[in-house]
Amino acid sequence: MLRFDGEFSVNSYGFRPNKNAHQAVGKALEYIHEGYTHIVDIDLKNFFDEVDHCLLLNLVYQKG
Repeated sequence: MLRFDGEFSVNSYGFRPNKNAHQAVGKALEYIHEGYTHIVDIDLKNFFDEVDHCLLLNLVYQKG
């Protein structure tokens, strides 16, 4: 999936090369210390069970 990695948000840590959960927690702590009061954690665990696979593959092929 490295082909699309450059299109992901720099704030995305899940299943990314050279990124991990510890870095995500560290970044969240930085934001807390900067005064931010909200942190959003999204788990895509069931996303691929629910997504329209034909639509998803079509979008991937268009990007490729």
